[in-house]
Amino acid sequence: MVRIRLQWLGLCLVGVLGLARMERCLGELQFDVFPGYDQQVRSGGWYPVGFELWNDGPSFEAVIELSANQMGSQPIFIPVELPTNTRKRIVVPMFSTSGGFLAIDARLRDEKGKVRAESLGLRVNPLGWEGFLLGGMPESFSGMPSFPDQKDVDRTDVRPSVARLMPEFFPDNPIALEGLNAIYLSSRRALELKEPQVEALMAWVHFGGHLVVSVDQPADVNATDWLRDLLPARVSGVSSVEMQGELQKWLGAESGPGRSRMRFGYEPPRLNVNAGRGPSYNEPLAKTEPDAIFDSAEIPLVGLTPKPDLGVVMLAAGSDDEHPMIVSGDRGRGLVTLLAFHPEREPIRAWKNRSWLWVRVVGVPADLVRGETISLWGGRGLDGIFAAMIETRQVQKLPVQILLLLLVIYLLVIGPVDQWWLRKINKPMLTWITFPAYVGLFSLMIWYIGFRLRAGNSEWNEFHVVDVHARSFDAVLRGRTFTSLYSPANETYNLSSEQGNATMRPEFAGFVGATDAGRMNIQMKARGFDAEVYVPLWTSQF
Repeated sequence: MVRIRLQWLGLCLVGVLGLARMERCLGELQFDVFPGYDQQVRSGGWYPVGFELWNDGPSFEAVIELSANQMGSQPIFIPVELPTNTRKRIVVPMFSTSGGFLAIDARLRDEKGKVRAESLGLRVNPLGWEGFLLGGMPESFSGMPSFPDQKDVDRTDVRPSVARLMPEFFPDNPIALEGLNAIYLSSRRALELKEPQVEALMAWVHFGGHLVVSVDQPADVNATDWLRDLLPARVSGVSSVEMQGELQKWLGAESGPGRSRMRFGYEPPRLNVNAGRGPSYNEPLAKTEPDAIFDSAEIPLVGLTPKPDLGVVMLAAGSDDEHPMIVSGDRGRGLVTLLAFHPEREPIRAWKNRSWLWVRVVGVPADLVRGETISLWGGRGLDGIFAAMIETRQVQKLPVQILLLLLVIYLLVIGPVDQWWLRKINKPMLTWITFPAYVGLFSLMIWYIGFRLRAGNSEWNEFHVVDVHARSFDAVLRGRTFTSLYSPANETYNLSSEQGNATMRPEFAGFVGATDAGRMNIQMKARGFDAEVYVPLWTSQF
């Protein structure tokens, strides 16, 4: 009896050791998901989803499955290699097809399709497409920009918002930055950006973004080639200048670098606020109360020398305006604003109108900070216009006159003609057979007519919208390709793109509901994407 108990005890110990060894072999697997801009997403626009993966076990080929519980949203698959003792960070763009609830589901699968880790139901805060979103990469955690608290605005989704951007998860694809109106960048944080992230940032600026840069040390700019070339002014040493209320006066001035730039070819409509009054941009800013202590304080300023034909001095200090404080310059369709003062340090940090300063610098529309009820015009996406332009011509419509004639013939056949014929042969009970036969015959005839009108060959139509922007000594091309795929049969088609920064989405019909794009699987690659699109019979998918 004692020997049997010892044998059972030995087996239990072996089992425990085996489980421990198996757990040690599997290792630790970290799968963190970071959706949106600091968990904020603009409705009807692109946004980033970041992943941080850490594999402490055996190497394996993984696939990240990413989906959103929205109508019209399609799953995205990202293949990734996970060697042992490897940490990887990946950022991919997704498109928001809804103006309301949004939650992200992410799963990590191995080669056999087994789910190794998952993060489900990650909620994000949807922002209105008419609102303003500023991304910030400050030098310190407490140096984030902020906007005035608009508690009396009834629509919280259009309040100006600020999202913290981390250099580790800054997108390397400019498509993932399209949801931002402006970005604040500290020169110290700029040193942490890698080359793909810098290329994405510069592409975002050239295609309509507004970049605001503050200088921590002049050496940060002068030692960084891309930043030195991008800025509208040359940077030199630091000097202290006594304030004479320049910033307070500038808040209520009529002009400044605060321009509401179009967001990648898309400009929000005018807000219907106080219709007929013709509001001035500086009206809410002019009402800010002066700060006597701040207006007379000394402020450290970096020496700025505007570049010829590029930099424009928007604000200067001193009796002869010899100390530029804000210099702006166009870059393609975008705008770069350079601040001579550091907004994260004293005395700017303690200024009670600091939040209003950010409103003016980045160009928040006055209607969004006026503190009144906002009434917005409804709208739809422009996809339907492009879809109509490239719709297949193989689908022919039957004239209304012929449809009415067929309907009249059908009613005559199942009614008077059938009754007259059965009475003539004296067999009225046969109507139980003839009536279904007439219905089947006309159904086959209508199917044949539709087949002749809609049948044809597979058809692929494209419409390209390409922007050409000069940048340094070369040109940058950025385009959107609208495609329509017609199929005469139930078929799955393989699509592919080898462009460096490219992705794919179905037709967007607006917030009233996205167009059903059928089954679509998108696999992101290092360059471009591969996709499988299922097109039903006689359907033209956009």
